Amino acid sequence: MQQHLISNTLQNEIPMYPETISEYVEQLKKFKEFLESYHKRVLEPLGFYNMMLRTKQQKYTIPEYEIDTIIPNFVIISDLYEDMLNSINDCIDLTRSTQIEMQEKEVDACMGIVTNELIDSYNGLIKRFSRSYTQFAVDYPYALTKHSFMLKYNSQYNQHCLKIQKSSEALNYGLEQLLEGVLEYPNELLIALKALFNSITVKYPRWFEFYDMIQIIETLHKKVEDTKKNLKDHLIVAQTKIDINFPGGVSTEEIYDENRRLVKYVDGIVEDIQTFDYDGTELMQKVFEPKESHEVRFYIFNDTLFMTTQPKRSIFSIMAHTALKGIIFKKRFVLTQCSVREKSDNRETNKYRCDIVEDTPQKTFVTVEFEDDATLQMFIQNLVSAKLEFAKTQCFGVTPKDFLSKVKQEKGRLIPRFFSYCTSVAISRGINEEGIFRISSEQKNITRLISRIDNGEWNFEIVNPHDAANLIKTYLRTLPVSIAGDKLDEFMDALEEPAPSEAIKKVFETMPECNVAMMYVFALVLKAVESKKEINKMGIDNLCIVVAPTFFWKKGEMQRQNGFEIVQYMVNHLEVFDAIRQRVDEELKKDEERIKKEEERAKDRRDFVFGKASEEEKKRKKIEDEIPTMTIDEFKKAKLLEILEKERKEKEEYKEKKRLEREQKEKEEAEKRRLQEEEMEKERLEAIERQKEIDRLEEEETKAKIEREKKRAEIEREMAEIEKREKQRQLEEEKKRKEEELKRIENEIKRKEEELKKQEELRKNVAQIIGTCCVCNTNVLDTEDSLSAGKRLVHERCFVCKVCKEKISGKFAWRENGFICGNCVMKENSSNQPTGGSNLCGKCGKPVEGKILKAMGKVWHHECFVCAKCGGKISGGFVNWDGKPVCKNCKDSI
Repeated sequence: MQQHLISNTLQNEIPMYPETISEYVEQLKKFKEFLESYHKRVLEPLGFYNMMLRTKQQKYTIPEYEIDTIIPNFVIISDLYEDMLNSINDCIDLTRSTQIEMQEKEVDACMGIVTNELIDSYNGLIKRFSRSYTQFAVDYPYALTKHSFMLKYNSQYNQHCLKIQKSSEALNYGLEQLLEGVLEYPNELLIALKALFNSITVKYPRWFEFYDMIQIIETLHKKVEDTKKNLKDHLIVAQTKIDINFPGGVSTEEIYDENRRLVKYVDGIVEDIQTFDYDGTELMQKVFEPKESHEVRFYIFNDTLFMTTQPKRSIFSIMAHTALKGIIFKKRFVLTQCSVREKSDNRETNKYRCDIVEDTPQKTFVTVEFEDDATLQMFIQNLVSAKLEFAKTQCFGVTPKDFLSKVKQEKGRLIPRFFSYCTSVAISRGINEEGIFRISSEQKNITRLISRIDNGEWNFEIVNPHDAANLIKTYLRTLPVSIAGDKLDEFMDALEEPAPSEAIKKVFETMPECNVAMMYVFALVLKAVESKKEINKMGIDNLCIVVAPTFFWKKGEMQRQNGFEIVQYMVNHLEVFDAIRQRVDEELKKDEERIKKEEERAKDRRDFVFGKASEEEKKRKKIEDEIPTMTIDEFKKAKLLEILEKERKEKEEYKEKKRLEREQKEKEEAEKRRLQEEEMEKERLEAIERQKEIDRLEEEETKAKIEREKKRAEIEREMAEIEKREKQRQLEEEKKRKEEELKRIENEIKRKEEELKKQEELRKNVAQIIGTCCVCNTNVLDTEDSLSAGKRLVHERCFVCKVCKEKISGKFAWRENGFICGNCVMKENSSNQPTGGSNLCGKCGKPVEGKILKAMGKVWHHECFVCAKCGGKISGGFVNWDGKPVCKNCKDSI
């Protein structure tokens, strides 16, 4: 190791790092050298072929649309190479910059930072490399070099391959050799990554992620070895096929790559198909003969359906040629956004057809025809089952109720597993993070986690608690409707009730249980974060401002509604969730136990990896210790040791200088802080003095105000006394005035009484007799009150009923030297009614039959009841004149 450090020092390649960091940097540099050598050995020659084809050299006249057919992997592998190389360069630079800032005892922290950066950048690169490499580097290119395959399907491939092989002689490279180099790349990458893996001797929680990356490359390497073995027998690629034979074609299920994504393709006959170029424009119809029916192969990959007329090959080859003219002649469409519909006239026309229709808008993509109904029904069943298969694990963008009901692993639960895991991370590690739920994470991390969740994973590790918090918010924001639905107004009304908790419980009863359960779990997280607000700076107000828009919003609205008060009430009153609280707590407890078991299994795996790495490290060190010291000149050795010691002292002096500078800077900052504190103290004292002066002035103002109030009260009392005296004086004057007025009125009354007496005496002296009263038979003077009743003169005082002795008003009658009122007349008539059922007319004496008229105690014919004076028919009132009826007009003449 000493020689290693001497060599590095002389070559001035890396600074004087501790031993472990030096080895790590050396492995990073070796990995970089491996990438660069692969670029020179494989990618540059492939680039040469690509350039010769694209510049259309005279010797290489190949149709443009077949350029990517021959070398489809060049662009993909080149891009991956650039990304890997850039990541390694960043890690090397980060190692140097980090080590300069850290002391020697912080080697573990330095290596942890660098390895985290390496894993973050390579985690996605390795998976993308595995997918792209399987699609483009393993599946199709190598098969082009096999004459049996090319002659079987298209003889012109043979000519193209021969031309390229001739052009490679100038560089002593053959296309087959280059493609073999491409196939060897996973093995070389695996060796380089293992060396880098073994160079890290520090144990930290993300070791197993590095180990998983190595496992992905190792799986890819095994797949490549199987492919190379199959190529010896002229096979295209290893496939797992289950053939279902039926007239019209073959339905094949193929399983590919590490994600176990289901792929199906079905043969059929397509009608009314337009052709499209790679840019979407329509091609000339001469590419295909419109008069003939073309066999079309349907490839369903993930949730996308492709159609092609090419021979049977792997789905990855089809995806590599989606931009080629004449190969894909219909735009691809998402399977989960379409449906299959059987033609209604199949039985009438004896044709067995169906349409593939886009759900929104309703638009037919393609019409497929089969030979019989059984084949058609088989196709429809396969397409529908594939659609359900692809959509069954999608979580984001799906309501919790639908997700929990359609995913087998989630059935019977109240909250999704990933949601439980994210909330567990947020509670266990996020409550001590400043700005949790407020600080955003990197979008690429969130996108990667969403992809893993939608693929059915839930037990992955989330290192950064901010990722867990942002994943929760992203999930709630991507739901088709908000987690609270359209209940915002109902919640707001519930808060105004006398018992808000009971009202909120009633609102929860109208919501799905899973939604209420997720709101309860989220409320638990917010309450846990709020309990550590001194550390994370996220009080309940800040939390509600950040997360309330994720609870209440309407789809399509840019401005989300703020349910600040509702969320705050739920967090502070968890009893509103009593209906599902116990069940959710039990589910969270089970999830916690499951996560704990997973961590134990991961720990066992890490211990296995660490043990293996430790054993390899011990073996390597043992071998190094057994190597005898090299025999060199004593002088050179001493000189080198002297240089090494000098550099070590210079480094220590540099560190000491930096330490002194740091101390000086700290002293200056301390002095600056002291001066600032003194200035602040001075300002504080001045502020106190100013406040005292203000208090003194306020006190004086208060005293003056009290004095003014006292004087105002005295003045008001004096004014009240004056007003009282003035009112008393006015009352006395008013009393005198009224007494004088009363005397004046009394005198006036006496005067008028005297005048009336005089007038009465005068009237008596001059009174004349105008008649005799018919009642009292005395004279009636013109000075007395009298009236004329009929043709009789009567005193007003004598005009009373002789029966009831009441003053007469209204109707009356004359009876035996006296007047009778109308009431007494009616009583008399009622008492004089005939008895014994007599019905003789009161005028003619004949019996009355039919309608009877009763009046004056008798019965009358209608034609006999007439006025006794004028003989006219009586209508209205009448009077009894000696037992005979008299009308109103004639009564005055009686």
